[in-house]
Amino acid sequence: MFSQYFVSATETKLQRTVRQWLSGEEDKGGGWLENSNNEPDSVRDFGYRSSILDGVSRVDNAVYRGVISLILSKKARDFGPGRKQLAEIQSDEIEDHQIYPKRSLGPYGIKGEKVNNIANRTPLMRTTNAAIGSKAPHVYLSDAEIVGSEPVEGTVSGHLISPSLVLTRFTLEIYDQFLTDRTKRIG
Repeated sequence: MFSQYFVSATETKLQRTVRQWLSGEEDKGGGWLENSNNEPDSVRDFGYRSSILDGVSRVDNAVYRGVISLILSKKARDFGPGRKQLAEIQSDEIEDHQIYPKRSLGPYGIKGEKVNNIANRTPLMRTTNAAIGSKAPHVYLSDAEIVGSEPVEGTVSGHLISPSLVLTRFTLEIYDQFLTDRTKRIG
């Protein structure tokens, strides 16, 4: 998904990929799943560009879902008290959270894709998301009623977020630095 290898995949490309993974070329000793030396084109030609995240702001986008899955696979924990591991929580209790909420960015003229971009999103428990409301991260991450009394830096880092940026008082420059940094961390 992150390589965009199959974005314009023809049926022939898909068939070739399945063959390379499962059976490979007959003279080379099986497919990649049996013989790691028989790397398929989709793996050998893998190339990631962080720029694929630039326009990703819709939940139904495969890259968007891939980033959320990546965060969950890193055993990210909820920001709220108790710091529950999100991958162990029922999916209907998890929401897609804007790290810098829309209502905290609106007064600064930030809207649209710059608010909804995947770099400004992370999974959190529904109750934590509700407690955060429209507060900026430097406010909610310092509020013991929302995040508890434990230090938040390690939890925030687990979401591929720089604690020093989100704990700094908001400015337009900080937000731009945050988006750039988060995009790099995701990649």
